[in-house]
Amino acid sequence: VGIARDAGAAGARLTGAGMGGCVVALCTTETVEGVLTAIQERFYAARNRVDDLDDHLFVAEPAAGASVTKM
Repeated sequence: VGIARDAGAAGARLTGAGMGGCVVALCTTETVEGVLTAIQERFYAARNRVDDLDDHLFVAEPAAGASVTKM
């Protein structure tokens, strides 16, 4: 959480904890790449875990919610 905030995330929190937890960070389009890079370098690389981070680091964008459509 601290790494994400230091790198420019507007907010971040740790959620879940069963398998070590997960960080959800709220970023602007301008800060998202810097936040991802900081997490890669300051968390994963510092722990020698740099293999295939695509399963661990990803960007999700908001989408329209569910709705009912009459046909």
